[in-house]
Amino acid sequence: MLVLDAIGLYLITGTLFAIPFLIRWIVLVDESVEGTSWLFRLLLLPGSIVLWPVLLRKYLQARKEI
Repeated sequence: MLVLDAIGLYLITGTLFAIPFLIRWIVLVDESVEGTSWLFRLLLLPGSIVLWPVLLRKYLQARKEI
């Protein structure tokens, strides 16, 4: 039961991160995404939810460089 709670918390946190990441922050990590359609970004949603710790680190590094 504890494992399922941890997985649920991980996925909820990933979802809360992925939404603003795909709307605004992804351009800082990869400039080639600028101007893409919302459908393309929607395709990136599942991966962004699962890989949110990696993407958060990349976003924070890109933000420091600005």
